[in-house]
Amino acid sequence: MTRIVFVGAGGRVSTTALAQFARFKESEQCEFALYDPDMQAAEEAKMVFLRAAEMEGIRVQATIMPSLKDALKDARFVAYGAICPDSDKPPFNLKGELGNIDAMLDLVEQAREFCAPDCTIINFANPTDLLGMILRKRFPDADILTLCTGPEELKRNMMRLFGVPDSDEGRLVLRHVGGNHFGFVVSCTLDGRDVMSELRTMDFDWRNFDGLRHGDGYDLARVLSLYRASGILTQPSGHIAYYHGVEDNPGHSPDHGHFRPTKAYIVNTAMAAETSREHFWRIMDSWAARAVAVAVMSFLGHSDLEFALQMPNEGFLPGLPDDAFVESWGRVVDGRFERFPVEIPPLIQHLVIHNNWGNALMAEALAEEDYEKLCHAMMFRGDRTNFRYSIPSMRMVVADKWNLDDDLEDIYSRAILEKEPGLEFEFMDFEEKKLLVASDDYPWDALRRKQGA
Repeated sequence: MTRIVFVGAGGRVSTTALAQFARFKESEQCEFALYDPDMQAAEEAKMVFLRAAEMEGIRVQATIMPSLKDALKDARFVAYGAICPDSDKPPFNLKGELGNIDAMLDLVEQAREFCAPDCTIINFANPTDLLGMILRKRFPDADILTLCTGPEELKRNMMRLFGVPDSDEGRLVLRHVGGNHFGFVVSCTLDGRDVMSELRTMDFDWRNFDGLRHGDGYDLARVLSLYRASGILTQPSGHIAYYHGVEDNPGHSPDHGHFRPTKAYIVNTAMAAETSREHFWRIMDSWAARAVAVAVMSFLGHSDLEFALQMPNEGFLPGLPDDAFVESWGRVVDGRFERFPVEIPPLIQHLVIHNNWGNALMAEALAEEDYEKLCHAMMFRGDRTNFRYSIPSMRMVVADKWNLDDDLEDIYSRAILEKEPGLEFEFMDFEEKKLLVASDDYPWDALRRKQGA
């Protein structure tokens, strides 16, 4: 049987990603090995996975492994989605999610020793593309893929915007180009019809939008407002907040404007006898982690669905070095990920090349522990931490068009606020303990009732 290993299996994103494999009957042909230093968290993930399989009427094999070495033995795929704590001494004293670097380097070393010769490592831990490039620099012969859940998130919300049910996902075709948490939509079609112009002019009831998560309506309003004013549609709606220069979104949670179900809520909902299949998958989809299962099953030959992957440029974007990562949509054909060709406007090419080249320089400096290269990368990016890119050129375009000062909240929300004079975004109080009761209410519905909306 094909062994698929989840490292960091007990995390909330990994738990929902693991559950998604139950949507593929071919998972019955696989053996799932789960490893997490927190054995209880791994056990909870296994329970959720088995409940997902029960929901879908399939039988799966999942085993909690006592050590990473045991988990990796003869593995064909290794999925890494852990969140390591910040290092006490991160590379060059940089801050951010760089604790994953040491963990991933150790994982690849052990995978080369214990996994099957044709093993593929899929990383969906942040910063995904930066980690992927660092690992490829250190281990050029290793098969390493990276993906983000953001593209899946945006496509699902676009489907909800146009009323397309999940069962008909092929009707809506989304194309974007960019990097991790940074990208631009270059085309969107519905039933073969170009709907980009509709997205730029459509009315949008953001308060009542039923997205993947609570807060998606606000995020989508922000990007559609920017698109209306500037002609540039960013991707994905929630993940890209940092690159817009927005950290804590007005009126919503600090987590990029979303309420995302906690691990406790996921487990409680999954294991409650009264939880319906519809509600179960609603919660599992809220982290948009299906892309992990789609990617793995595609490389195993069990899926022909399209998905977005972060891969070396290799000539896809002219002017960008071949080893710099680019995120784009594609499909696995004959065991290889083939990108869909897209037409990329010159301004977007410039923005993506600048961002992704900077990431590549940063990855090279971190991989080689080269202080001089690190300084060059930072000067290229003009940003000390390399995790925020405010897109000042777009803000200036928008401010000029609307005759505004460069005020972020005003710019992003103006097209919406003009429809409702005097509207103010309400600040919401998130009290996790009150949400840990499994029911067929979505957690964001409970929040709306609490706010009297």
